[in-house]
Amino acid sequence: MDITHKVARFQIRNVLRSLWLIIYAIGLALSTMMIIYFTNDSSKVAVSLLTITLVLNPLVSILFGSIYIYNAREFIELVLTQPIERHSIFLGIFLGLVLPFVTVTLVGIGFPLLFSGAIELPLAFSLLMMGILVQIIFVSLASLLTIFISDKSVGLGIAFLVWLTLCWIYDGAILFISFALQDYPIEKVLVILTILNPIDLARISILSKLDTAAMLGITGAIFKSFLDETFGNIISFAVFLGWIFVPLFFAYRKFIHKDF
Repeated sequence: MDITHKVARFQIRNVLRSLWLIIYAIGLALSTMMIIYFTNDSSKVAVSLLTITLVLNPLVSILFGSIYIYNAREFIELVLTQPIERHSIFLGIFLGLVLPFVTVTLVGIGFPLLFSGAIELPLAFSLLMMGILVQIIFVSLASLLTIFISDKSVGLGIAFLVWLTLCWIYDGAILFISFALQDYPIEKVLVILTILNPIDLARISILSKLDTAAMLGITGAIFKSFLDETFGNIISFAVFLGWIFVPLFFAYRKFIHKDF
């Protein structure tokens, strides 16, 4: 753990030295404060912040995470020449990326919400937790892509495609299915398909707390009843953990045996 701590601390210092990450944190804070200032309704504030936490943050997480790991390849090769266990290096690099992203979200979104009192604390906490979980998922995906794909341009292209698929293409496919099979009772199937996408699951979890799920019709009602149950919460949490640890597991296995 001492080696992991040292690698993570070195990574965090390097990431936090990035000027554009600081600019991004300031931009998040300004955007959040503007949303709070120009929106009087707490539900509208939460819905507006969903776009940032579930669309913009994942894009930044997977692209910046991929870029940073690619740029840190020489550092990784140098560290691997030392008598250090690879799992400590891998965990240190991952934590060194995740913690700065979590800090940026807390500073850029959490602090303005906390000090303004624009939305209730339980809702603000849920919004932040969902945003942070999605960030960790996309950093995990970035780790998987960069370990398996050595070519930087190809890796970044696939990273963008992964974000595009989970944020937009997946929803379009579900919408197409719902229209094509609207004469059939497929509400439960749509619920299952939506739960498999972490961004959709996080979005629905927040909307259900705002009583906005009714806008989704029968499917929204099924979502709300599902998420209000203990079993539904367990399944939702398991989906998030799966999206974090499954890519991380395969990235770790590849990292252990990869010839840099």
